[in-house]
Amino acid sequence: MIDTTTLVLGKGLLTAGVLLGFCAWQIVAVRRALRERRRRPPSDRGQGHRD
Repeated sequence: MIDTTTLVLGKGLLTAGVLLGFCAWQIVAVRRALRERRRRPPSDRGQGHRD
């Protein structure tokens, strides 16, 4: 039978891995959004396409 310490450690490591992955995904998403915002001039925001 598996020891309870092993179960607790495994669950803790799994939780830490999930949280780290989520944080990394958020950082990538924020960087991508900032890059997209920087690429467009600020005067374009809020307007549709210009004719």
